[in-house]
Amino acid sequence: MAKLRNFQKFIIHSVIIIVFICYLFSADYIFNQIITVKGEAKLYNFDLPESYSNILFALGEVNQTKIGWKDVVRFDGWAFVERVNAKNQKIFLVLKSESNKYIFDTVSEYRIDLPVAFKVYDMNLQNAGFNSILSKDVIKDGVYCLGFCLKNNGETYFSYSNHYFTKSGDAFFQTPY
Repeated sequence: MAKLRNFQKFIIHSVIIIVFICYLFSADYIFNQIITVKGEAKLYNFDLPESYSNILFALGEVNQTKIGWKDVVRFDGWAFVERVNAKNQKIFLVLKSESNKYIFDTVSEYRIDLPVAFKVYDMNLQNAGFNSILSKDVIKDGVYCLGFCLKNNGETYFSYSNHYFTKSGDAFFQTPY
């Protein structure tokens, strides 16, 4: 009877140790890839069309911050396709390096200033604003060119910008190119 109890204790302790070791090896993946923070952009994987030159855009602020336990980068700005109604558009941010490509969704941000600035009042440019919160843990180290992919009424438009960013360890900063 005593041998059976000792064997049961051994099994229970072994299982606890194995679970703890598994947790140690998978904690980064669990907290950085599976569990997201509120507002964090989703990562997409789809083919991008050829670069299209009629996308107008401006990048606003790019801020590094921490939400909960996660280091993130917040982008905001606006983008739209010239002469295409922006009422139903969806904006994606693209980060492209020599070896990696990331496509993140954005959250639409109402921009009443855009129709006034462009003197175009019938193209719903107020829907062209965006913000996006990207987890720095998802992005591998490298130099990235920022691009904009817009989906609108079944069409997909894409263009790279003249903005470059470097991800190195915990740092994420704009790079002059």
